[in-house]
Amino acid sequence: MIRRPPRSTLFPYTTLFRSWEATQAIEKYCKVDGGYSGLKNVYLPDPPKDDVQQSFFLAETLKYLYLLFSEDDLLPLDKWVLSTEAHPLPIRGANPIYPSST
Repeated sequence: MIRRPPRSTLFPYTTLFRSWEATQAIEKYCKVDGGYSGLKNVYLPDPPKDDVQQSFFLAETLKYLYLLFSEDDLLPLDKWVLSTEAHPLPIRGANPIYPSST
């Protein structure tokens, strides 16, 4: 089974810093009344919005940002693995959510 390396290896300080910058940019440029919008051209200083909130924004982007800035013990990676869509999946044999085999 392939497991994720420790957080200290996977998320160096520069990644956390850039992630925080990305979070601030999302708030500054994408937040609208009632949610978040996509941008038509990210290279413009004041980019026009496309008036669409993609479903993956809530399902993946915000979930990954939450996990990135949360405490390491929120989702112990020796008991859980994350899908590409950020769904936590229990590891059989390591996670107590599975009943012990009889």
